[in-house]
Amino acid sequence: MAAFVDPQTPTLAPPPARPAVWFWPALVFALLGMQVVICGAIIYASNTDPTFAVEPDYYQKSLNWDAAQAQQRAQNALGWTLSLDVSSTATPLGQRQLRCRLADRDGQPLEGAAVSAEAFHHARGNERTRIDFTAAAPGSYEAAALLRKPGVWEFRFDVRRGEQSFVITQTIDVRQAIGGPR
Repeated sequence: MAAFVDPQTPTLAPPPARPAVWFWPALVFALLGMQVVICGAIIYASNTDPTFAVEPDYYQKSLNWDAAQAQQRAQNALGWTLSLDVSSTATPLGQRQLRCRLADRDGQPLEGAAVSAEAFHHARGNERTRIDFTAAAPGSYEAAALLRKPGVWEFRFDVRRGEQSFVITQTIDVRQAIGGPR
């Protein structure tokens, strides 16, 4: 049975609808919080990306540009040449044989040089490998290096013989190794 409501008795009306007082401040804090999360994700991604690389000592190299140009002119006067061969076969761990041939201006083998190189895959510029070559024959120097990834590799050679020095960069497309890791 329904309760009797006397029309003469005043009843309390529901309170008028108030605008949401907290909506706009909450929206501002939500947008600021979203900005902080997005910036944090970008910082994390940029610091953990293995494909991102900064040239080591780039600022010092730029300051020494004049000295590098003088060294390049001295190298050109020497007339030395370097050629690099990378074997197509690899050990199960991915090591490949590297052979570089050094020749003087007349094409004669260059003996008694200390040859080293820094190598890195273009897709992983931060993963650099130092390679020290040993003399194998007159003008021929060999080393084993871990080159697991096929693709474009950069080799930065540093050749020294007595007071003479020769610095050269070679970019080589290294193919998938036969017998190496996949």
